[in-house]
Amino acid sequence: MALPNYTLTQVQDKYYIKNEETITIEYTLKDIDPCTADEIIETGNILAGETLLVPIIKDGLFKVDLALLVTPTEITSVYIQYYLNLQLSMIEDIFTVLCPCDCGCANCVDLSVDGCQALLTTRTKIDVFKYLVYPTYSIAFNTVHSETSCLIEPQLYCDIVTEGVTGMASYNEELTKQLIALDYLAMYFSDLLDVTDQDEIDYINNKYQSESILCCINKLGINIKEIEEIITDNMATITINTGVYENLPPDAVGDNTIATANRTNYVFTLDDFTTDTTPPYNDPEGNPPLEVRINTLPVAGTLELNAITVVPGQVIPVIDITNSLLVFIPPSQDAVDASNFEFSVSDSGSGLFTPA
Repeated sequence: MALPNYTLTQVQDKYYIKNEETITIEYTLKDIDPCTADEIIETGNILAGETLLVPIIKDGLFKVDLALLVTPTEITSVYIQYYLNLQLSMIEDIFTVLCPCDCGCANCVDLSVDGCQALLTTRTKIDVFKYLVYPTYSIAFNTVHSETSCLIEPQLYCDIVTEGVTGMASYNEELTKQLIALDYLAMYFSDLLDVTDQDEIDYINNKYQSESILCCINKLGINIKEIEEIITDNMATITINTGVYENLPPDAVGDNTIATANRTNYVFTLDDFTTDTTPPYNDPEGNPPLEVRINTLPVAGTLELNAITVVPGQVIPVIDITNSLLVFIPPSQDAVDASNFEFSVSDSGSGLFTPA
């Protein structure tokens, strides 16, 4: 049984799955909304070397089951959180509540009548988005708010004291706008931190309407450059450079000595052929050797595979050895004797034998 080899990438809020196999991968896309039963959206095949654009158009949590078109096989699942529509709606609301006409915004909205309701709706939408995409952005949110507590805490304290003493604290519109602005900046700079390609940068700026909204945030007295530096300095990146995977046989196969009683058949095990390999035989995926080749036969005694005499150069599948089918039949004699034969081992990936 084998799991399919694939690569999942995200580019401009689209998800791609590339088939890294030499055979076809079958996929099933499911909507796994926890409030409803799983819904199959699409099934199909990804040909060898081809890439699938995962057909997601609505918000939700999705699962893509992947399996090789061979029997038997195993299924591996890819999970995708997709809340782009909610995020775009949220960004549009942020633009609406933060951008007054005096910021030069072309599509400004007068919030004089329902400003409180619009701000609270935007604040709620942000909180819902945070909950749905958790833990995405959580480090950025926490970092920005902890580093800007001096901007927020005095106003909160003042509001609480006023309410507690007089019971007449008014709604703090400025504070709500600042909280919205800080969450926006946390998301915006966090997304920018993950990309270097100019097309990706342009996409993020357009998506976040940054040219207009950053202007409006600046008018709230928030130091945007400082927030960017907070994100950059506190969200370090680990880059792992992985070498090319080479599935090769062992460098060398060592000798082995087996002791057995006189006139007693010896049933070989896999360890007899792999114990002294250099390096110790175990490929990166933990697979056993694929085959053992018998290069020469013992002078005294015979080798049999499933009760049939082995011939020089015969290749023995490992499964036959693990099933106790390879046996040494000693000669019919009472004297102590020794016999030997030569063999080679191949790995499960390259199929190459060592010694050649």
